[in-house]
Amino acid sequence: MNILTKATVLVLNRNWQAINVRTPREAFCMMAANVATSLEVQGENHIRPVSWEEWIIRLDEHGVK
Repeated sequence: MNILTKATVLVLNRNWQAINVRTPREAFCMMAANVATSLEVQGENHIRPVSWEEWIIRLDEHGVK
């Protein structure tokens, strides 16, 4: 099974409660359509929302295509 088709992405509601799981492919599509936001997690005390546009720019800065 390809990782893009395995339900490994946790979906949270506005209250940070887990409500569903999605595949990475579905999550990327939701982000690109502006119906979802990713989270940047760095340790226990740093969690912040990251938009699709910011996420794509970061990938480009790291040479990911």
